[in-house]
Amino acid sequence: GPSIDLGKSRGYPNTIVQSGDMLGQIRFAGADGTNLESPAAQIKVEVDGTPGENDMPGRLVFKTTADGSASATERLRIDSNGRVIIANDGVTNPTGTNTQYAPLVVRGNTSATSSRAGWLTLARSEASANVGSGEGIGEIFFGDQQAGEYGAIRCFADAAAAVGDYPGRL
Repeated sequence: GPSIDLGKSRGYPNTIVQSGDMLGQIRFAGADGTNLESPAAQIKVEVDGTPGENDMPGRLVFKTTADGSASATERLRIDSNGRVIIANDGVTNPTGTNTQYAPLVVRGNTSATSSRAGWLTLARSEASANVGSGEGIGEIFFGDQQAGEYGAIRCFADAAAAVGDYPGRL
């Protein structure tokens, strides 16, 4: 089917690209009363390692611009190893033994005013009614495709919720 192909070289005819080189991007901007240059968001593709013959490691980078800011900050990255890194602190290249091999890394901005800035939140959406007693709220599942469930952390409502009263159990 149809496609849009973007290609990059460091020179003529085919000088090899290097780690960190941008291969292409899509930028989204809106009129801010002055011009159309202020970015709201960007999607970029960058080289994510050392390229070789028929070997082009890449990462997909998603950026958004915070309210009051003039530049976009990286918020989500899918790297060449398949890791998904979500970060509201702009640090999407984590290092250290706890994050370098994890398939999902979630980083929070610990300098933010919210005490929950570094948390991962699982929330149930209930549009018309409060959650009732015994209903599931969220789950973190540990398992594999062959054996199934090894364990889980589950949250349930202990009683009907009311304004300011959310009885639950893990």
